[in-house]
Amino acid sequence: MSINVNTASVLELMQIPGVGEKIATLIVELRSSYGYVTKEVLHLALRGKMTSEVLAMLDFSEPKPASRNLMDFEGWSTHEDLNAMAADSLHVRCA
Repeated sequence: MSINVNTASVLELMQIPGVGEKIATLIVELRSSYGYVTKEVLHLALRGKMTSEVLAMLDFSEPKPASRNLMDFEGWSTHEDLNAMAADSLHVRCA
């Protein structure tokens, strides 16, 4: 079993032997604060509470950023649509 600490949910992390809700939540909070978790950061944050056997079950690879393509968004099919939306957002209404 290999669970990526940088993408797993709290419930997924709790599937690891010895990882309860408290540690799983801490891992997710570290990830939220720093972007991703390394083995060293996790070891320091847990003050050695995680055994080397448990650490060996974890995948610390960084999550790959999702590719974004504006044309993938539903309803945005042409450059004219994008230009119209941009033009609409530039209108300022004065009261």
